[in-house]
Amino acid sequence: MKTKNLTLAGLTILLASSLVACSNGESSNSESKDTVKNEKKEKKNTVQKNQLGLTKSQNDKFNSSLIDGLNEDQGYASSGDDSYSWAQYIDTLVYDNNRGLIIKVTSDFTNFSEKDKNTIAGNAVGLAEAQLAIMGKNDSGTKTIHSNVYMENTKLGSSKFSNPREFKWK
Repeated sequence: MKTKNLTLAGLTILLASSLVACSNGESSNSESKDTVKNEKKEKKNTVQKNQLGLTKSQNDKFNSSLIDGLNEDQGYASSGDDSYSWAQYIDTLVYDNNRGLIIKVTSDFTNFSEKDKNTIAGNAVGLAEAQLAIMGKNDSGTKTIHSNVYMENTKLGSSKFSNPREFKWK
């Protein structure tokens, strides 16, 4: 009788431990599913930033400020301020995540020497850097903006990586 009770008690303990092990397995499996779900949520909520460290909405604001700044500089040029004459030869400015600053120039731009082209395009880069600083995104002045110069759909040149205000012309 003692052996029967001892065997029954052993089986009970064995069964109880198996149940505990199974329930722990379910719990950890459930926990791992929750972890995966949380990781996916975090990844989805992670804000994508471009090369300048701007979110999509900040990039939109940056592009708007580029146009506003260019229009302001073109107004100064029209009023006779020679230090802004470069702005007359820029049609538009836009920052593209893949191509950097796109500087679209007027047809008169092609009549200039390389030195003058560098000055005009370099001032456009300077305007973009100033707009970044105004937004508080380039306080240290260390962010460089790679740029490409186009007349309509024809690429005329691009900035050098060593100095974003110097250009290689085609």
